[in-house]
Amino acid sequence: MGLLPGWQNPCQFYIKADPGVHACCEHCVFDGYCSIASAIAGIPAHVEAEGCQVCLSESNPSDINRVTVSKALWALNQTKDWQRWKEVSNKYRHYLATYKIEIEAEGPGTELHLLFLSIGFSPGGECKCIQLAKEMNEKGSDWCEANIDYLAQVIQDEADRRGFVSYLAKFGARPVIRLAINRARMKEAKFGVDA
Repeated sequence: MGLLPGWQNPCQFYIKADPGVHACCEHCVFDGYCSIASAIAGIPAHVEAEGCQVCLSESNPSDINRVTVSKALWALNQTKDWQRWKEVSNKYRHYLATYKIEIEAEGPGTELHLLFLSIGFSPGGECKCIQLAKEMNEKGSDWCEANIDYLAQVIQDEADRRGFVSYLAKFGARPVIRLAINRARMKEAKFGVDA
């Protein structure tokens, strides 16, 4: 795929200065932008070192994969270019579908997980998201509704730790959790799936 026109690769500098600063590849560009995610989005897409490490561990590292697609969607989410976001989401949806396999169940946790993926949040490294989604699925929609403050706090703490504070500070986790619970209940009513 290559770098965006005019972009330089500073990774050699980072690696020589301090090998632990940023685990990156030839697609890492100045100030932590990924040229692959940026090409997918059509705008600069930032990726943190943790995201680079997860990308490099993928079966197709340093290429279009679930990490680069989720980072592209996150960049588009920040611009509120919903038309482009929808185009990218539809075109690359199959890359994001691989995340659902890690949960292996239906329910409010899976729905929450998919909602976060759709706006560009992706689990990685020491992220507690998969474990939280499994807990939500096991305990069900009623438990999730009764414990929404606990769930919101876990999500907020994880967002703070991973640098997604601005999104959750603006919208909060509770509306997204409620939407996930409602989606799970709708599936339960329609398909008889336990939620």
